[in-house]
Amino acid sequence: MPFEPGEHHMRTTRMHRDPKPGVVNKHCRVHGIHNLYVTGDSVFPSGGFSNPTLTMVAISLRLADYLKGLS
Repeated sequence: MPFEPGEHHMRTTRMHRDPKPGVVNKHCRVHGIHNLYVTGDSVFPSGGFSNPTLTMVAISLRLADYLKGLS
C-alpha cells in the first residue's frame, strides 16, 4: 500500500527493551550495535491520532542529552 501525503513512517524502528519486538532501546540505541542511534517517529512503539512533530523533537532532545552525558 503506497504512502499518502500527510502519512508518517511511524514504528519502522520500534522502541522496545526486547530486541525481538523492537529495534532500539529506551536510549534509541539499535540493539546489538554499540554506537548507532536512531530517532524520530520511526521509534514510536505505536501511532497516535495527531501530528507527531513535538514528540519527535522531545525524543531527539532526550537523546541529545543522553549522548552529551556519555562524553
